[in-house]
Order: sequence, then structure tokens, then C-alpha cells
Amino acid sequence: MPDAEVTTDPPICPFAACNAADNRDVVGRGRDFLYGTTAEETEIVRCPTCGIWHLAAVPDERSMAIIYPPNYYAFSDSTAEPRLVKLVRDRLERAKIRRYRQHLPERPIRVLDIGCGDGRLLDIFRRHAPKDWELSGIEISGAAAEAARAKGFEVLRGDLMAVDTSAWEGRFDLVLMHQVIEHVRESRRAVRKVRTLMGEGGIFSVETPSTDAWDARLFRRRYWGGYHLPRHFYLFTKESLARLLNENGFEVFISQPILSPVLWIHSFHNAFADHAGLKGVARWFHQHNVPLLGLFTALDGLLIAVTGKSSNQRMLARKTD
Repeated sequence: MPDAEVTTDPPICPFAACNAADNRDVVGRGRDFLYGTTAEETEIVRCPTCGIWHLAAVPDERSMAIIYPPNYYAFSDSTAEPRLVKLVRDRLERAKIRRYRQHLPERPIRVLDIGCGDGRLLDIFRRHAPKDWELSGIEISGAAAEAARAKGFEVLRGDLMAVDTSAWEGRFDLVLMHQVIEHVRESRRAVRKVRTLMGEGGIFSVETPSTDAWDARLFRRRYWGGYHLPRHFYLFTKESLARLLNENGFEVFISQPILSPVLWIHSFHNAFADHAGLKGVARWFHQHNVPLLGLFTALDGLLIAVTGKSSNQRMLARKTD
């Protein structure tokens, strides 16, 4: 395991009434079981005011190259996943595109994918959305951004909060932030910046882990996959995510749990990886293991049907005046 030191900043809660830096209501503690980028242990705390779970100390800008290694899954998602997994994910994304079209006008639509990686989702849009839709992205990884550009997409390289987006203000009808907002240091500022990039009545699609789920409860003390330590800085409930969007220029009109088999798989991986004698077992628990994906998809689907909850959530929100 690398002897890398992750330097940190105090957390910044997205709600002004909270003092995240002084919050010490510890709900869990762990380390980077997936990539082993650092041996340091990290505390996860819960804000007693707003209910958000967050890191007690948030990795700073200097630490990004440590906690996001070159083999980070999102940087090469298009080429790394097995064919069957790709087919299933593509089918799920096509269903989302149909949902978006129900709420967008019948004209050329400009789409922005924040955290577009190597362009996997943009490529699905290119194949299944109307041909006159314009597709763009923002991506923090230089290699992933270049891979997306090589596919013909317009991509800005950099962190959302640092990259110059002035030329894109008011441009987009649909902005996607899927499995990204939990990685952002200042989520309130991020949502407000997204709003500046959207045209009148634009739709903001957010997907992010939910702490109100069975696997979050079972594994919360150390191993929950949704922690993704130390890369997930802030974690939301349905209520706190809706509040974040509603308070910063959006009106939520769809809120729903979505399947999340990977977080179950990562939770078991983390539990096995934390014990020397079980590290060989842990290697089988990865997001491209097709039988495990099938098993935990069935489990998650059952839990959603019975409880209406999952460790992943989707919200669609419309920009307000």
C-alpha cells in the first residue's frame, strides 16, 4: 500500500446553518479498500442539523492525483467493462434518454455531462438520442478528457469549480451530474455554477448515493461501498439532496431510488479486503463480475419494490426563474 499522505481541508456543508467543521457525530471510519491509494484512516461524520454524512476532513486539491489513480474506473469505463455489462448499462441509459425527452422541447437539445470520463454516456446519447442534439462534457482527468475528445465530443478538461465555463453560460438544456456531486468540495457552489450554464427551463439530472438504504445501515461502521473512501466527500438523503437543489435555483419534479448493485459488491469487497486472509476473496468482488451484478441487481430490485429505497438515487430538477 502506498505511503502517500493525503492533505486535507475542513468540510463545507452546503447549508449555511450547519457548521460542518465542528461536527463530530461519527458514523463510520475506514480507508481506501478499493485502490489502496493511501493507508490513512478516514472518519465519516453526520451533521445533526441537516443529516448529511461527510468526511471529517476533505482531501484538498493537492491530493487529487493521489486519491484518483490512473486506473480509476471512470477514466476508462467505455473500454474496461465486459460486453454483457455494457449492453445492460446501455439499455438502462436509453430508458433515461426516453425519460428526458418527455420533459424537453422538440428541438435540438444541448447536453452537458459533468464528469464525462472517457465519453461513455455521451456516446450512448449520440447513438440513441436525436441526431441534432449537441453533446459536450467536463472531465477532470486529462487522459479521459482526451479519450472523449477523440470520439468527437467537445470537452473541457478540469475541475468543475476551477475550469473556465464563461463561454458556456446559458447554453445547455440538459445537464447531467451522475455520481459526481458526492465528489465535489462545495456542493452548493457547484449547483449554482451548473445553473449558470443552463438555459431557461433547463433540466438538471443528478444521480448520487443515498445514505437511507439497507446496505448503508449494514456496513455503515466501516465497509459501505457508498463511502468510496476518500473520494466521496458528501453523502445525501433524498430530503437533503432535494433541499440542496430547491434552495439553489431548481425545482425537483422527479425523485426516485435506482438500482445500485455495485455498492453492494464494493461493500463486501471492502469487508474481505480488510482481512489479510480474505484478500483473495475480495478480488472477486468487483463491478465487472457479471454473476454478482446479477445477484445484487435482483436483491436491490426486491428492496426497491418492498421498501422504496436503494443506496442510489436520481433526481430531475428544472431551472426556475
